[in-house]
This record gives sequence, structure tokens and C-alpha cells, in this order.
Amino acid sequence: MQNRGVVPLENSLFKPLPPSKEEVDPNTLLHYTNVFDAMIDAVYFSMSNLNFTDVEVLVTETGWPSKGDPKVEPFANADNADAYNSNLIKHVLVDRGGTPLRPATTPSVYIYELFDEDLRPGPVSEANWGLFYGNGTPTYLLHVRGRVGSWRMIPRIGRFVLWRRGRMQSRCRRRWIGRADRAGRIVRRYSLGWIVMTRIR
Repeated sequence: MQNRGVVPLENSLFKPLPPSKEEVDPNTLLHYTNVFDAMIDAVYFSMSNLNFTDVEVLVTETGWPSKGDPKVEPFANADNADAYNSNLIKHVLVDRGGTPLRPATTPSVYIYELFDEDLRPGPVSEANWGLFYGNGTPTYLLHVRGRVGSWRMIPRIGRFVLWRRGRMQSRCRRRWIGRADRAGRIVRRYSLGWIVMTRIR
């Protein structure tokens, strides 16, 4: 989580960049407005070199920590976590964005992760990737708006809900067992060997 000045932070967070700051692939001259798309296309190029051209990429983990050691992980905070995950959801679900190499192919993505892991060893950020605390309350609120509606997190239910014209249109399936008010106990019980991810497409 340390930005060494090679890639602008805004590029990692899906934030708008002027053309002069977009990343340009020197081999293809494709322009990249975010690191996420560049990494996916790097996988496609690698598979193509091995003659695998009909396999779609499934992103099994991507996210941003909401807390870190401010001395060594200054970019691990709730504002950046909200920006990354909210913009990621908008990029995949609202904009239906593909990549510069495959603009018509929207990847399937799993957000890492559903719950914080407060007992996980390592840097402070390692324990703080969750959208929720162990007790089921959100670590921060996501903000996504677009032409299909607005995504909001419902703290008491622990689900993403798509609102359109003030009415609930759809909701993603729960990826854990039991009610949200039991989620904390479930996570503590299985925290050593249980990984939960929320699929957004």
C-alpha cells in the first residue's frame, strides 16, 4: 500500500485523469485510465502468448484496506477504500466497462473481502480489507450512482441494494450462512480458515 510515485494514486482508484497522466502501453499504444484494466489486459496478453485466446478472466480478489499504519501505509484508509470499491462497482456494473484490449467483455469480479479479520497477523492493513466489521456493521459506506440507479449498503441487513426511482430493484445474494446479526459469531468461529468474498457481477 505504499505509493512510490510510479503510478498516480488516482489511477489506482478509478479517478478521472487528464490524458497526459493516462498510462500508455508502449507495445500496443492502448490508453489505460486505471490499473485494474491494465492488470486484466496483462493477463489476457500473457494467455495469448500461450495460445489461450478464448478464456475469460475472473477476478477472484480485489479491494482496498480501510485502515493501515499511517507511518508506512498512509493510503490505507476509509476514504480510499470507499473510492476504490465504489468506483470498481460503478466500472463493472453501471458503466459495464470492459478493458481497452477487450472493451466488449465485462469481467466478473469478487470484492475482497466481506469482513475484517481483526486477529490476522502482519501489517495493520492486512486485517482491515472488509466491507463489514465482525459484528456486521459496515466499516464505511459505499457510494455508487449511475444510469441504472444507486448502490447503497444497508447496515442492518448487510447487503447491497440497487435503488431506482426510490424502489428496491434487486439485491445480491448473501455469501454467508445465517442472518447479519449472527455474522460476527460466524466470522469469529471460522476466521482461521474461512474466506468470504462478495461477487459484484
